[in-house]
Amino acid sequence: MAIKSAKQKLIDRLHHKFRLVVVDDDTLEEQLSVRLSQMNLYVFISTLLVLMAALTAFVIIATPLKEYIPGYDDTGTRRKVYQLSVKSDSLERVVKQQNTFINNVKSVLSDETGAGIAGTNLQNTPDTGTVAAVHTNLDEVSEEEMELRHNLEQETQFAIIGDENLNAQQLRNTQIVNLFAPVKGVISATFDAGKAHYGIDINTAEKEPVKAAAPGMVVMAEWTIDTGYVIAIQHTDNLVTFYKHNSALLKKSGNFVKAGDVIAFTGNSGEQSTGPHLHFELWHNQRPVNPTDFLDFN
Repeated sequence: MAIKSAKQKLIDRLHHKFRLVVVDDDTLEEQLSVRLSQMNLYVFISTLLVLMAALTAFVIIATPLKEYIPGYDDTGTRRKVYQLSVKSDSLERVVKQQNTFINNVKSVLSDETGAGIAGTNLQNTPDTGTVAAVHTNLDEVSEEEMELRHNLEQETQFAIIGDENLNAQQLRNTQIVNLFAPVKGVISATFDAGKAHYGIDINTAEKEPVKAAAPGMVVMAEWTIDTGYVIAIQHTDNLVTFYKHNSALLKKSGNFVKAGDVIAFTGNSGEQSTGPHLHFELWHNQRPVNPTDFLDFN
């Protein structure tokens, strides 16, 4: 009975009503009157705490604040990190391939590899324009060795010409035979692979617009001592075009161009230039072909 009486007293105390009155201190006028009990007060405070906790949890879950919680593991972030890692590896491989290609193009332009014909290490000699042999003391070379070198030199020239004819036929079989003439003018120097002249020279007025022969991506656009301002474009079907001795370049490496886009202006730049003209080269499968077989420059 005593225990029951204590419980009853507790219940009665919790439900005992109080009145909360707000009175104006100056006029003693009643401003607000609220009838409360301890139970009402406990329920109100508990509800307020629950709502605040729920609101705090919602803010943390629905905003980036959750990332600052120690031990939080975001699956989406890990997935993004993995995807970025894969893309980074792919881009690194692509950059390496492009750097390799650009270095090969630079070697072609600077004659470091003799334009890379069939993987043979070729070089232009100043006087004959033929394939240069290894630099040695000619006084120590026998007549038999000189004759052998001469024969090898001639065979290499014929191999270049044969590869050029075969490669021209392969290019005709591709879908990119409708090329755009970069300039119009008189051809002053024709294609001659036997003399290591892997393109043609077209005489034009200075600062004439030079147009892209086909759509593609610019893989080189820079100045060289021998050929001045040079631009090279990689097209589809392993086709590459070179435009040399320009007075100014309008495109940069990495730019995409369409057939007929103006990419440079003709000029007389470079030590090998003898007047305003464009030196144009057409390469297919890393071998030069005669541009006049596919283009009309008149």
